[in-house]
Amino acid sequence: MFDTNVLISGAYNAELKLVRAFFVSAVVVQELLAGRDKDTQRIVIEQANELDRRKLLIVPNKEDWCEVGKCLRKLFVSGAGGVPRFPKEYVSSLVRDALIARCAIRADAQLVTSNTVDFDRIKSVFKGLRHTTPSTFFGTRPR
Repeated sequence: MFDTNVLISGAYNAELKLVRAFFVSAVVVQELLAGRDKDTQRIVIEQANELDRRKLLIVPNKEDWCEVGKCLRKLFVSGAGGVPRFPKEYVSSLVRDALIARCAIRADAQLVTSNTVDFDRIKSVFKGLRHTTPSTFFGTRPR
């Protein structure tokens, strides 16, 4: 499963073309649609529909949303006296990443992302998350 930053960077386009099939989180689809022109949005939606037909589109369900809420609470408040570990604004910014992490866990997929700092923090709560960098996954540095 690829994070949005890998798909939009352009750094690994040649390598991505060699990957025959991969899971995509509906959260990534939402991020790909944001700020795009209508023609690009149409293409992204067509691709999402094809992924859905092939059972490769993972949509967050009720359990995912509940687990993300609990995860964010654990990231916000430490066990010792309820002292905040990270600013609330930062923790709130992790909602989509935590949903992507849950989708990867549910699909039993490794998440490929350039955003290792945030996903390392999410993994401290979601122990089943497996993630790696694009350069490690593809075995090459970005162009």
